[in-house]
Amino acid sequence: MSLTGIKKTVAVVDYWPAIENAETECILRIKSALQELGYESVSINRHGFLVDDALTHVDELKVEFVLALHFDSAKAWSAFTYYALWNPLDFYFQWSYREKSENALSNDAFLSCGSLVADDHARRLLKGSGRAATAPFLTLFHAVHEPVIPPALGRGKLFYCGINWEALSGRGGRHHELMKLLDQRGMLDIYGPEVFQNVRVWDGYTSYQGSIPFDGKTLINRVAQSGIGLVLSSEAHIKSGLMSSRLFECLSAGVPIICDQNGFARDNFGDLLFYVDTTEPAATVARKVEEHVNWIRANPELTIERATRAQEIYRQRFSLIENFKRIFEAGPHIENITTDVIGSALSTIFIADECNPAFTSKIRSYAMHMAGKQNSKCYALIPETSSAAREDDIRQACAGVEVIRFKRDTKDYISTAEKIVGKIVTILRALPENEIFQIVPAWERPVWPTIESMWKKLDAATEMSYVSGGFTVLENTGKPHEGRATFTRGTLLTSMMDANAPFSCSSTLYRRTDSMSDVFDTFPYAPHFWQRLMSIAYQRFGKGFGEVHVAAVDDHEYYVFHHRISNHDQLMRESEILRDVLGFDYVDKHLRAPAVVQSQPVEPMAFVRQFDPAAARALLVKLYDSVKKPKFISAPIQWLWKKKAI
Repeated sequence: MSLTGIKKTVAVVDYWPAIENAETECILRIKSALQELGYESVSINRHGFLVDDALTHVDELKVEFVLALHFDSAKAWSAFTYYALWNPLDFYFQWSYREKSENALSNDAFLSCGSLVADDHARRLLKGSGRAATAPFLTLFHAVHEPVIPPALGRGKLFYCGINWEALSGRGGRHHELMKLLDQRGMLDIYGPEVFQNVRVWDGYTSYQGSIPFDGKTLINRVAQSGIGLVLSSEAHIKSGLMSSRLFECLSAGVPIICDQNGFARDNFGDLLFYVDTTEPAATVARKVEEHVNWIRANPELTIERATRAQEIYRQRFSLIENFKRIFEAGPHIENITTDVIGSALSTIFIADECNPAFTSKIRSYAMHMAGKQNSKCYALIPETSSAAREDDIRQACAGVEVIRFKRDTKDYISTAEKIVGKIVTILRALPENEIFQIVPAWERPVWPTIESMWKKLDAATEMSYVSGGFTVLENTGKPHEGRATFTRGTLLTSMMDANAPFSCSSTLYRRTDSMSDVFDTFPYAPHFWQRLMSIAYQRFGKGFGEVHVAAVDDHEYYVFHHRISNHDQLMRESEILRDVLGFDYVDKHLRAPAVVQSQPVEPMAFVRQFDPAAARALLVKLYDSVKKPKFISAPIQWLWKKKAI
């Protein structure tokens, strides 16, 4: 889909474009609402490439804003991005709290879905990062734009749709027994894929009716045909006060709804819905569901009256059209470019290994953000090209950017690297004392809100020579449209316990000092091309620099270090929430920074000693469980552990 020349386009991140799922339906409904408002919409991958045209990168300047709908959606380009708070807090802990929280924080602004727990999580992250929180957040609900069907009772059967994840794991899930009992009583219409991951997920259920097309509308008609909505939340959704899309789908279908004790449903619809307590035994819940169904069938007029009033509330409070109207009228994306002044100037040096559209798009959007700052400057080191079209693209992309050209020798890699380093060194030597700078290799895409936050922190901490741990994206420069990326974070654990953890250059800002040795000491593990570039820089700057230690990285393929230490342990949950507020800088300043700046060896147990005995023991258990061990070793250790001999 082509983009118009004016900002009337909204881009939606489709994290799993090859898989039909709930997000597929949500995206289609969002696009339908935007179309009614006169907006174009496109689906993009996390790097800003069109889903239906993987070679075309969307121009950020033609996009009103971007919508990210899932906690895996870390911001990977500079267009203003809203992050929808649709995921329960427990999901973050389940899938690595810090990583997913940083994914959320990398975006520019949050959109509420009516959950105090989710909103408080976002506010803590903003406070810890030094960013201001808009209060309250604007809202975006995963509601249905159309159709909205007048209330009726259909066939008087319970509608249920899903994948039946429990069948994939081989274990009974949260509603497995209840669904079996309702199926045996002939009260259900079950829809969903017949086969998923080579498993017949609904095998054995007589109520199974088949699959439903993922088109954003057919499901609503199927709900109306069945006549009664069965809306069951996960425990995580109930704890966070969030509903799945099923509630909104049933409201759009105009059917009476039997729902669990989710606070969101009661707070918004009161006694207009029918409730069951899913914490009770399955047989008790099944009886209560049957009682509700019998009452609904015996009292059609009262039931339709309740369904009508519930649908009216739904139209008034949760309309996608009204949500988007408020975002377009008052959203923070309107004031995206600010002109505030930060005391210390920032110089950003971009390096291109080829003049491709992805690079020019990246530097154009980054320069756009920098343009609002009165004391910032961009440099772009770009290889010479014989293409007139490409030269024209460079001129347009690099307006306001100082372009420095170099001749790229594809047969002499080291010679090319020496040329690049020579030009970088010239720029750095010319920078005034105490000026802040950043170097962005070709394969990295810095994320502006994080960079701006780090810039402010380093400007305020005049005694510090650098600030590290910013959020960035490592791209495969050869084929960026394939969407591979690693999100790196300079954390305490990765620094102390994994020397081969991915390392990002642009995630660190530096203060220009006469002695640059402490600056370059932050590059002890430089990936691939950067280790060569910086090792030459060491020589050019003169004496006093240590040897460069290189992590094992091959051909721009980067590997993620996932630390999942005690994600489900209450102690770690509380400590993570405290770190939301305190931020990483406090921890790094006391535990990590001295070891990095002074190049002192770090003894891993020094970290463990920070804990009290009980917490240290819990950490040891998790570390022990994370390592594969032969049984002849693990069995006696487990026996001794149970006997509390160790």
